[in-house]
Order: sequence, then structure tokens, then C-alpha cells
Amino acid sequence: MDLLYMKESPGLQLLHCLENSCTGGESEFADCFKAIDVLMQEHPEHAERLTRSIIIYGYENDGQFFIDEKPIIKLRKDDHEVTHLSIVGAHNRDWMSRVERVYWSPPFMKSIANAAHDGNTAAFLDASRAFAEILERPSMKYETKLPAGTCAVFDNLRVVHARKAFDMNSGKRWLKGVYGDHQDVWSKTKRYLGQGNRA
Repeated sequence: MDLLYMKESPGLQLLHCLENSCTGGESEFADCFKAIDVLMQEHPEHAERLTRSIIIYGYENDGQFFIDEKPIIKLRKDDHEVTHLSIVGAHNRDWMSRVERVYWSPPFMKSIANAAHDGNTAAFLDASRAFAEILERPSMKYETKLPAGTCAVFDNLRVVHARKAFDMNSGKRWLKGVYGDHQDVWSKTKRYLGQGNRA
């Protein structure tokens, strides 16, 4: 996930492929909510631990510094069920309906000092490894090589993305990312659809 070090991380990402003629460079996507559902089924103790694990995310470059802390799994504080975030065919639908967000971006983890709330760092690391292993399973990943002109649009606060290595000597690769807020995009979409209905 991108920009988790910001207080209000963007909800949507548009990844526009302008050129992609290099060998390699395939994009990979995985659904964190589905992975959490699998983790809860296979290792419920790890899933519960990640709800109590606070990570400090940070970024420092070219005179800019951002920092924020977030739980890996954020549970809802009320009983209101958010059905649009649920997993179709979830193994534990009641538990998954309580999951509000998943925050996962290992490259930008600056500190796990507060992650082991009970001082058991080994247990936190075991839970993190189990989650990472599930995300890496072939059955969990969608892999594609974006052709030039393609724009991948995905939920930045649900879908993790990565890319495979590529050979710069074999061609060109240029991908441009743009971010948007869920509410802003929904507002524009609703307005557009509303205008279409009135036409």
C-alpha cells in the first residue's frame, strides 16, 4: 500500500502504464481483506494479534518528512456492518464485518516498537510473517504485465501491489501513479451518473 505514512492515506490509486516494453516488470495485486480472512481461518491468534499491533510508518526524502501510526488490522468500534467491505464467501463473516481497514506496507515501516503491546516481539513477527506468506501465495495474487495505454484502478487501502524485476536494457518502462480519495471519486461518479440519468 502507498502513502500509509500520511495521516489521511488516499483510498484509490490509478496506475497508468505509459510504456512497458522491458523484459519482466509484471505487476502483482493481492486483496488484503481476503488474506486477513484466510489468516483468521488458519491462525486466529495471529489475526487477533495484528488488531493490537501499532506500526509507525515514515518517509523522509528531499527535505520532506511524513510519519503516522496505524494498526495493521483496524476493527470497527461500533456494530455497524459495512457490507461493501465484506469478503464474498468469508470463512468468518461476523469477524470480517468488523474489519474496517488493513494497513500493510513493510518498506515504509519505521518502527515496530509499539507493535508488540505485551512485549512479545517474537509473537508479533510470527503473525506478520504468516500474513505476508498468505499474501505471497499464487492463489492470492493476480499477476499481469500492463500494456502501454492501460490504467489499473484499485483500492489503495485494500489492495497491495508490487512488481517483478525488469531489465532496463531490454526496452522502456514508465508507469505513473495518481491518487484520489474514496469520497471525492464517489461524489464525481454519482454526479456524472446523475447527469446521465437526466439527459
